Amino acid sequence: AGDLELVFQPPKRNRLKLTLLMDVGGSMDPHSQLAERLFTAASRTGRFARFRHYYFHNCVYDQVYEDARFRDGLAVADLLATSDREERLVIVGDALMHPAELTSVGGSIYYYDGGYNRTPGIEWLKRLAEHYRHSAWLNPEPSRYWPRTTIEMVARIMPMWPLTLDGLDGAVRYLVRGGARPELPRASW
Repeated sequence: AGDLELVFQPPKRNRLKLTLLMDVGGSMDPHSQLAERLFTAASRTGRFARFRHYYFHNCVYDQVYEDARFRDGLAVADLLATSDREERLVIVGDALMHPAELTSVGGSIYYYDGGYNRTPGIEWLKRLAEHYRHSAWLNPEPSRYWPRTTIEMVARIMPMWPLTLDGLDGAVRYLVRGGARPELPRASW
C-alpha cells in the first residue's frame, strides 16, 4: 500500500537565555516568600540555555549583586556587555522608593561599595530597557497602588505586570511573542 518515508528532525533545544534581577529588603520583605517561589521555579526548571540571577535594593544602580547580602557586586555595565540583546530580562520588585532614589545622582540610600551611585537609577533602567529587546517587570504591589508613585515612573520605562498568575502569564507571553505593552492603571481618586 505504499512506502513509508521516515523524516527525522533533530530535537528542539531551548535557546532561551534569562537574566532575573530581584529587589530584596525593605518594602520587599512582605513579598519575600512570593519572590522566593518565583526564583525557585525559574532556577529549577533547567529549561534555559543560560539562567543568571542578581539582586538589588529599590532600584538598579551602578551594580547588581550575586547574593542577597550585597557582596560580590557586578557592574551593570559589565552585565550589559555580557548579555545578548535577545536574552530575556525579568525584574521582580515593588519599585517603591523615594523619588530621589530613582532620579538623583547619589540618591541610593545604601552604600554597599563605599561610594554612591554616579548615575541615577532611572538612567540604568532606561539602559536596561534599551539593551534587552525583551524585558518585563513583575510587581507584587496591587496595581491600584501604582499611579502617582515611583512605580508609575518605572512602568513608563519598563513594561510592568502585577506579580499574580495572570500577570505572570501576560509577562511570559510578552517576553516570548512580543506585542503591546500593558496599559498603566489609572488613579481612582
